[in-house]
Amino acid sequence: DFARTVAIDQYVIDESDRVGRVHQRYLDLLVTRPNVYITTYEEMILDFQTWLDSLLDYCEPKISPQLKQQLLEEALQSRPRKENISQHIRQALPGDYERKLHAKTIAHLNSVFSNILREFNYTKAYSERGNQT
Repeated sequence: DFARTVAIDQYVIDESDRVGRVHQRYLDLLVTRPNVYITTYEEMILDFQTWLDSLLDYCEPKISPQLKQQLLEEALQSRPRKENISQHIRQALPGDYERKLHAKTIAHLNSVFSNILREFNYTKAYSERGNQT
């Protein structure tokens, strides 16, 4: 498996063009449609309850207060306290890439994904660390 044989920086650089094309396609085909809900990973991870409320308001499903409470409890319980890479459990913290990737890798990703980052208002991606050479 290629991902296990190279360093994380090399892997994300090698995959960046492919992933960039996929995300650009999402941007081109979905974002401008009137019935598409756009959210961010950070919104979901940092404040799941607000994220869920926003999603439910947008989609207007009929769910019971009990089901909503169950979803909130399951989200809280499923959040790992620490990473375990052998079990593919990640901490899921926004900005974690800054701890795991070299500054040159971040700068490369910021370049490859610049249009997508701008469209989704990911201005933090253009951190000073990521713009260093």
